[in-house]
Amino acid sequence: MNEMKALRDVLIEGLDDWVPIDQLLWAAGEYPAGRTRQERLVELLRYALSSGLIEVGELMETGFVAWTGDVDEQVRRVTADLDRLDWAPQLGSSVWLSNTAKGDELARWNSG
Repeated sequence: MNEMKALRDVLIEGLDDWVPIDQLLWAAGEYPAGRTRQERLVELLRYALSSGLIEVGELMETGFVAWTGDVDEQVRRVTADLDRLDWAPQLGSSVWLSNTAKGDELARWNSG
């Protein structure tokens, strides 16, 4: 899978606001590569986190609060939440994404 192609729209959307996990799940489904949508989401999420393009967290009264922990722990938390929702979050998930400065820079470059 071309991770950057799949992440492009998610990162561009993240320039203006936090992005629900639904968007990354949709992106994973748009770029089939012989694996399930769940496997592709995990691959994209790992790539985006380990490349420093996004942070994963929740929206609180104070705004976006990034989760702590390593990539594996964050991926486990995301997949547990999606399992709870049968992988059909429809904005029911508490998981949100926030671009990092590096993610914003890449999104600006790709949006022009």
